[in-house]
Amino acid sequence: MRHYDYSQMKSVELNPKTLGWYDAVVIATDHSSYDYPAIVDAAQLVVDTRSSLFPAPAALGTRRPGRAGIFDIARHRNKIVLC
Repeated sequence: MRHYDYSQMKSVELNPKTLGWYDAVVIATDHSSYDYPAIVDAAQLVVDTRSSLFPAPAALGTRRPGRAGIFDIARHRNKIVLC
């Protein structure tokens, strides 16, 4: 099993100014507590690995609090990469 030394790492505040400094934002997990529309607004590029921004078609009729949903982020589709 690999062991990594994370002691030199630090967190950064999740706000529009900080997000704008990075070339890309990677969504690696889907949590309803994140404000995805604000993240997409502030980021230059968003790589969504969890389909957090475009829910499955069956979920489009239901809205979870904090979840962006396809209609909220449609204007930013040119800077969102789904993988």
